[in-house]
Amino acid sequence: MTITSFKTELELCINLRSELLEQLNDNKRIKNIAISGGSTPTALFNYLGNHPLSSELNNSANVFWVDERYVPTSDQRNNSSVALDLWFQHEDRLNIFPVKTEVNPIEKCAVEYASILKEKSNFKLDLVLLGMGLDGHIASIFPGQSHSTEVFSCKHPTDGTQRISMSLELLSKAEHIWLLINGEEKRKVLEKNMDLPIHKLIQKKDIKVYHLG
Repeated sequence: MTITSFKTELELCINLRSELLEQLNDNKRIKNIAISGGSTPTALFNYLGNHPLSSELNNSANVFWVDERYVPTSDQRNNSSVALDLWFQHEDRLNIFPVKTEVNPIEKCAVEYASILKEKSNFKLDLVLLGMGLDGHIASIFPGQSHSTEVFSCKHPTDGTQRISMSLELLSKAEHIWLLINGEEKRKVLEKNMDLPIHKLIQKKDIKVYHLG
């Protein structure tokens, strides 16, 4: 695990845009990306909306979501809608595949998203962009939970919100994983030796951490 710290949100976003563009234009061909919701990734999406990648992209890429709240796309809590509004409406070389939360029941929604992932990426992610909660959760993988399928449905342990999420096993197989965190509290959680989802990921995969604070 490597940690790079930035003093300002702008500095972080400029650096991430540069690295993302470099990865997408690399000859090794970054084709399948999975992104997260959360405050720090959302700040990046806002920046990318004002500084789109498409004009400088040599290749196209597929974009998936590591997790999604099972709410309508019109709901402000919907991760893909936020990213669409802030960023993707300004891009024309990125193929986006949001979770179709209109599909009922939620178990069927999870199965259908797994089918899309398999068809478009064969469950091989090149780059994953994650956030992390203070409880050490990543995507919608919460402490004390385990899941056997690539994509699963669950409930948030506190607020009860239904979620669709990629599994720890699927995320850990990604070629590159970038974790965006904000503040010293989250850095302390990250650096502790605990049995939280983020630590289970680190045990499986070397990740790059971008820390604001």
